[in-house]
Amino acid sequence: MSDRIFVKIQDNYKAAPTMMLLSPDTHDAAAKGYDLHFSGMEFIADPVTGLLTILGISVLEKNARVWVANEGGKLPAGLEPRTDYYVSDLAGQQVRLADNRKLSALTTFTDAGTGTHFFLTWPDAPPFQKLLNQLYRPKTVEEAGALLAEALSFHPAIREALDHFVQPSRKGPVPIYIDIGPEDADSLPWEALYRQDAGFLGMDPRWPIARVLPRGSVEIGYAPPLKIMAVLSAPTPEEGAEGEWDAIYTELKGSSLEYDLLAFVSETALLVKIKSLGDQRVTAIELSCENEILQGIKDYQPDVLHFYCHGLADGPAQLIINAALDLENGLEPSICIKAEKLWQSADPGNPPWLLTLNCCESAAPRSSETLNLARYLGKMAFPSVIGMRRPVRSDYANHFSKFLYHGIFDELYKASQQDTYEIEWATVLWKARQEVATKFAGPSQTYSQVAPFCNEWTVPVLYTARDPLKLRNLRKVSKRVEAKRHALVRIRSTFQSRGDPDSLKIADELSNKIADIDAELQSG
Repeated sequence: MSDRIFVKIQDNYKAAPTMMLLSPDTHDAAAKGYDLHFSGMEFIADPVTGLLTILGISVLEKNARVWVANEGGKLPAGLEPRTDYYVSDLAGQQVRLADNRKLSALTTFTDAGTGTHFFLTWPDAPPFQKLLNQLYRPKTVEEAGALLAEALSFHPAIREALDHFVQPSRKGPVPIYIDIGPEDADSLPWEALYRQDAGFLGMDPRWPIARVLPRGSVEIGYAPPLKIMAVLSAPTPEEGAEGEWDAIYTELKGSSLEYDLLAFVSETALLVKIKSLGDQRVTAIELSCENEILQGIKDYQPDVLHFYCHGLADGPAQLIINAALDLENGLEPSICIKAEKLWQSADPGNPPWLLTLNCCESAAPRSSETLNLARYLGKMAFPSVIGMRRPVRSDYANHFSKFLYHGIFDELYKASQQDTYEIEWATVLWKARQEVATKFAGPSQTYSQVAPFCNEWTVPVLYTARDPLKLRNLRKVSKRVEAKRHALVRIRSTFQSRGDPDSLKIADELSNKIADIDAELQSG
């Protein structure tokens, strides 16, 4: 196992979330906790009145615990860095501090200090608000990433780990894992971590970034073919899912992997295109109802599960999917799959290794205590889940899929050539992030030139188990082939029960595939 950095952010109900540095071997705290603070509110001090006046936006509240810091000079005499103060009085931009939570001892200082003073607190700091609003201004993403790195560096052990591993001479990789507890911490764009000496860490193969799930290691006995299940339903009928299909299938065909792909498709034209390829390793089915998807997950037991559809962050986390009849008749999507139905369909003893939700807001910050869709599914069933923090345009979503799956299939091919292999899914995202920024840059700029203000590359989020996926390569066994047969038999019965000519035609096609599988099992 390679070097890794674990940072745990946990709830501290008396103040801000608290961060810990975790040991990669034991996952125990390596040093005491420090509250996670952010700068962003500059102030000036008046020793005569004892007031601190905030310059710009104030997000302070009465009784809030804060720290003060300085840049380019000294704090006012009487104010100490890394010391707990509490907001006693608050009137507009003017603040008075107290030395204790009871607000019984007001803080005093004897001069105005020098340089720039600012508060450290747990606010919705301006750079993060810019990111949430997707405002493209010079260095918006860089500001947010630098602010996050600065906040982490207030913890001495975390600062030491970052200083040691994040060096320009580093050959890597050293993945950085953020183990997030409180929901407000999960809403922050950790993927944008930025250091002046190294740039954006999540865009560099040496320091890929992921968010940790409360799960142990996953070890799986693997036998080819790789089983992939894809649900392809464009977020809008005008956009279509052909670009997503092309992105995944092109990379799969070029990977040298043995594969078996089950695709549920909403668009008739795309279904015809897929079948015209004549690839016997692909089964494409017209998508008609929720049960087809859920039963497909249960029976087919895919290794990789992919959704391309519309996500919904408001209310119950769910996926919104068009059935074929919806598109043909101009209707609203009729398939709404809630998160609990997805994880209940997965085999708890053999869930998909990776779930990709290439859907708007599938990893969006939540305003309630409910976890976002990706994090919830990772917690309940799936050892690794990729989702999207924000809405994403279809062309960027397709572009991301192309380079994501290039990395995924490359890793899985390496695994297929060895008896045992460990996959750190975090390491397959950095190139896809670069390519998304490259697309944003267009022909006249490079990804590094636009990265400081291009939010698109920070949108994909990976939630994953603490330890790498461990694959043990087994000989080809009939159980996996039998699982595919069972899935196709169940799907065939659905189409047979409808009785209309089109459904019966699909059932006949599935019967032919089942007959091929029977022949394979007999020969094996």
